[in-house]
Amino acid sequence: MAAVYPKQYKSFTTHKNLVEDIDASHVNNLQDEVLALQQTLGVNPHQDTALKMMTNRWASVAARLDAIQRGKGIPVCYMTKTSHTLRPPKTPVSGVAERVTIPFARPPLVNDPEGIFNGSGSVTTNRTGWWIASAYCRGSILQEDPERWLGIAVGGKRAVCHTVTHNFNGYSHTTVFWQGPVAAGKKIEMIERNPYGGKTYTLDEINFAVSMLREL
Repeated sequence: MAAVYPKQYKSFTTHKNLVEDIDASHVNNLQDEVLALQQTLGVNPHQDTALKMMTNRWASVAARLDAIQRGKGIPVCYMTKTSHTLRPPKTPVSGVAERVTIPFARPPLVNDPEGIFNGSGSVTTNRTGWWIASAYCRGSILQEDPERWLGIAVGGKRAVCHTVTHNFNGYSHTTVFWQGPVAAGKKIEMIERNPYGGKTYTLDEINFAVSMLREL
């Protein structure tokens, strides 16, 4: 007889020793329902093996579901540093100053629990999904200019950029946001462009955060 779970609950009869004979169907029904439970949960249901770089393991399915509700297992990475110098640019044959990836040191495990930081100041996505990135910088004595900007690149292509703007207290700052679908294995980078040869500018606060909202 085929199992009824997971479409409905199986109803069992309580049997008594030395009063009735146990039929083979009694045991077979139990086996069918146990197999249905296993097939519904799958192999290693307490693990998440979909990641490209690691496997998350929990003590039980209940613990895994609780972690999912808290957002654990969603790829995130937060990078920050207190100072950075925008170096003079190299100008290619086209005459357009290059853009560069802002370097960061490897963040602590709490800021990058799934190891998506790739060691070059950017992250490599470990799941295909909807990703969100934000970049922020602040510096002193920067002139506002449309040619000097901070941006975010996805898959090696500029996705968005903002001009570094000057505010009333003598600081220049900008915040850039981007979100969209990204395939696993693509880079998301914080990039800058400073087209003025011979001039360097120092930033005193730089933050870059990347996280996946949901899988696709």
